[in-house]
Amino acid sequence: MTHIQERAWEVFRLFLAVVLGFILLQVGGWLFSTGMIPLTAVRPDRFVKYHYNPAALIVFWASLIGALLWWAIAAFQLEPKFSSREDEKPAKLVWWLIFTVAICIVGASLYIYGKTIPQTIPWMLGSLVMIMVINHWLATAVSTPFMLAHVVPGAQWLQRFLRIN
Repeated sequence: MTHIQERAWEVFRLFLAVVLGFILLQVGGWLFSTGMIPLTAVRPDRFVKYHYNPAALIVFWASLIGALLWWAIAAFQLEPKFSSREDEKPAKLVWWLIFTVAICIVGASLYIYGKTIPQTIPWMLGSLVMIMVINHWLATAVSTPFMLAHVVPGAQWLQRFLRIN
């Protein structure tokens, strides 16, 4: 496979993970709005419109931007210069810094949009973390170039399991 084909497949896998994250975002809103996750302190439609959707969209976009940023850095900055395990530490640092920013955004979104209705905090936290995990971790795990797959936690296993590389 040529270098350009490898990059195209990486972007395609990243796109599929993001689509999965968007579907999860919609399912979370649906679970709240239909009452499958019971809300007694607020009307479900108001909660979804004014609390869940803004928080989920912030986490979705932040995680997407983080995943795209990691892929671009990994594919164009780190991989061409990557030669040994010694080069692994800076790459891991970059991945963990981007992941930490995504975690902080989950916390900030939960604080801003969830603090007014304490009953929803555990459910929102679960939903926001799932969106972040799918949009950031899964997207980076399936789209990271083969040479750097060991940098993202679990990426080597996932890529072997999915027979990506």
